[in-house]
Amino acid sequence: MEWISLQYGTGNKYRSARELSLVAGLNPNSVNSIISRGRAEPETLMRLADATNTSIIYLFTLAGWLPREENMLTPLEEKVISLYWKLPEYKREQFNKLMRALSDFLE
Repeated sequence: MEWISLQYGTGNKYRSARELSLVAGLNPNSVNSIISRGRAEPETLMRLADATNTSIIYLFTLAGWLPREENMLTPLEEKVISLYWKLPEYKREQFNKLMRALSDFLE
């Protein structure tokens, strides 16, 4: 589950997988275990959703418990959007100009 590894490390709320596990009320090795197995139990997902303020439906879908919607964003896309909205307005305007230029170039 790529999403989980985007929740900790430099620039994120949690410094480590262990810290995320503990904040979620899980065994300290839970997050690393999920990364290595690529799957998590529903109770674990509910705790992670609460700790990371993430939609439980989204996590259940990523983990394969629910079918994936065709128009669902990837974890990286969601992270980019989240970071975008944290930018000051003038930086968002610069980003928008860059994306329009890139879009024009690719068309």
